[in-house]
Amino acid sequence: MVGPAPRPRRRARGGRGPADPARPRLGPRSRAALLASLLVGAATIAGACSDDAAGRPPPLTPPRDAGGEAPEASRDAGSPVVDAGRDAEDLGPLTLTVFPRVGDPTDDPTPPKGPGFVLAGGPDVDAAFVWAHDTITGSKTARGGDVVVLRASGGSGYDAYIDGLAPWRSVQTLLLPGAPTLADYAYAAKVVAAAEMVWFAGGDQAQYVRWKGSALMKAVAGVHARGGVVGGTSAGAMIQGAFTFDALNAISESVTSAVALADPFDPKISLTKRVIDYPPAAGLGDVLVDVHFQQRGRLGRLSAFLARALHDSMADRSPPRALGIGVDEGVAVLVDASRRATITRDAPTADAAFFVRTGPAARVVKGQTLHVVGATVTRLDALDQSFDLDAWCGTGPTYTVDVDGAASPPYAPTPPYSVSAPPGACP
Repeated sequence: MVGPAPRPRRRARGGRGPADPARPRLGPRSRAALLASLLVGAATIAGACSDDAAGRPPPLTPPRDAGGEAPEASRDAGSPVVDAGRDAEDLGPLTLTVFPRVGDPTDDPTPPKGPGFVLAGGPDVDAAFVWAHDTITGSKTARGGDVVVLRASGGSGYDAYIDGLAPWRSVQTLLLPGAPTLADYAYAAKVVAAAEMVWFAGGDQAQYVRWKGSALMKAVAGVHARGGVVGGTSAGAMIQGAFTFDALNAISESVTSAVALADPFDPKISLTKRVIDYPPAAGLGDVLVDVHFQQRGRLGRLSAFLARALHDSMADRSPPRALGIGVDEGVAVLVDASRRATITRDAPTADAAFFVRTGPAARVVKGQTLHVVGATVTRLDALDQSFDLDAWCGTGPTYTVDVDGAASPPYAPTPPYSVSAPPGACP
């Protein structure tokens, strides 16, 4: 089932570069024809245009809506993207915008050599896209890998940017509106299923949370499962974990550490489990990702989110655990096929990534301040450090922090982001 219905909220922030000028969107097409194409796996645009079963559907180029047939919306990995028993009227119109594809118009036939994840703390990190290319192709120089950028607002500024960083085969942006139709999800799923990398732009994670359970999000998980790379920046990174602060009740910026520590059950705080349903052994199991971490002082709110996940029995393992990754601005966490995490950045700075583990909170009660004793923090602040997500240990400085919403300051020791500590021990 697709995620919850939209709520009124402020306009989502943009992503890479300024938003492109407004583009006319597709009007309603023949719903019956679209349903037929779902069932037979073939498509017709304006009378004649076929598509390889493993490739992408024919491109939509708004505003060329002359009453022709809808483009193909086929099946993803053998599973119907919509219930075949649905009435065609239930599909709705195609309202997404498909920007022109940059690069080779044909799909890369070479299997990707990953998988991997990229978690960028905002803004973008050039080196992360280079790593993704090299992971997918197994080479720094080989041309390969098709990138699909997904976003809920903004334009196609990512396309030329990503294409210029490494010898990608192609890059293309899909813009899905605030309330995508089943036809939108079906079309986007077909495009994503042929990609080797999927990138979620920054903005408002609530928009992406509403895509949960759709054919599109199943296709995203499928890209990772077959060796591709999935990632995002800011809000696009936050949805990669097993738990997500979903911002459905309030914009993300309004939930500061002060708010979360004062009452971890504040109505603004809500969590969603598995926005993208990666298998636990392959995905970021038991992990919640937060971004703009040190710059916005978010250790307190991350601690509150983890306490809530444990309190609300969201963890799958026994004994249960909830783990956090906080990523600074200018930093990207790279997770390879062995689930080993490292960081990259474009300039030498003190920015880092923080891997946080808390046990059951000493106090997590509605209407009261949060108290967490002995949260273990490993900080990756150098490119030669690493962290094992399965063993949950790493080679960066490792130390413990008490987090107490009733104290001022709420952290001991403080500041909690730059504690001098010896390297962690990781078997």
